[in-house]
Amino acid sequence: MNLRRKIYAFFMLSRPYQWHKNVFVFAPLFFSGDFSPHSIFLASITFLSFVFASASVYAFNDVIDLEEDKNHPLKRSRPIASGALSKKEGLIFSFLLFIPPLILASYAKVAYLLILYFVLNIIYSLLIKNKKPADIIFISFGFVIRVFAGGKSIDVKPSDWLITSTFFIAMFISSMKKEAESPQHSKVYEHIGVISAALTLVFYTMYIMFEKKNLLLLISILPVVFGIMRYYIVAEENRGNDPSKLLLDKQIILTVLIWFIIFLLFGFSFTSCAEKPIFEERCDKIYYKDFDRDRFSDGITSCYPLEGYFSEEELISTYGDCNDNDPFVYPGSGTGGIICETLPQTSSQQ
Repeated sequence: MNLRRKIYAFFMLSRPYQWHKNVFVFAPLFFSGDFSPHSIFLASITFLSFVFASASVYAFNDVIDLEEDKNHPLKRSRPIASGALSKKEGLIFSFLLFIPPLILASYAKVAYLLILYFVLNIIYSLLIKNKKPADIIFISFGFVIRVFAGGKSIDVKPSDWLITSTFFIAMFISSMKKEAESPQHSKVYEHIGVISAALTLVFYTMYIMFEKKNLLLLISILPVVFGIMRYYIVAEENRGNDPSKLLLDKQIILTVLIWFIIFLLFGFSFTSCAEKPIFEERCDKIYYKDFDRDRFSDGITSCYPLEGYFSEEELISTYGDCNDNDPFVYPGSGTGGIICETLPQTSSQQ
């Protein structure tokens, strides 16, 4: 085998068509509304670390499932099952793939979660796979770990509603994937999928009503319902085919895009930093970001007293800081070439 084919075989062993599952890492970033460049960078680093880690897991899984994959109509074309790569090459590749994500995860301070994800998947591959319903639960916990890692990397605690919704939507996706993967109809996975879909809708609705407290966002439930129904239909129509491509259905992609737009329109309130907060969370008590601790916030908020976040009473102003990484730049300072508009004093300053 020439070098080009060898490289291609290693690339396919990492299953690039399944990397999109790691997008759950960005959930805390999106739902918190903290779109600062630093947070986006840290979330992206975390995303890349899970892409590498999941690829490492896929390679290890293909080594373990070699004999089974040889007799599968679709999986027999995988690099190890087809003989393009040896078991030894697969194991070495799996080991080497896990080194870069450890470095990246350490930078984002989520290394322990990445290791937990890897260990969980190794246990799944060796002991849990095809043991109903433990297999689905293990897979779903993998998605939850991704969400926790995304939140930890940017110092945002995911809400209980978000974690619960993630768990059940993962159970739905995984169970229907298992259903599509089997040439024969599986009532067990189908029933798990239906129950998980219902619970996903319940907890997502509760998230909108009790966490976001925004009735307009109830509109976003419509594309969620449609997306779940469409995924169910696609899984049934493609039983026995490659289940990894189910989420690439055009209608599902369009539905996700519509949901994304609805959430951007009604979930956040964006304005310039010199006018008022760029994001206002709807929660019982609001904490404002002040990373440079100059007692001026840039308007980014959280429902939780995270590191670098303070209550309104502790600040001079809850908005207007045009550079929250420099304590000498704040409204009225005119420092560093940045002139922020002078803001009226709050009650804590008067």
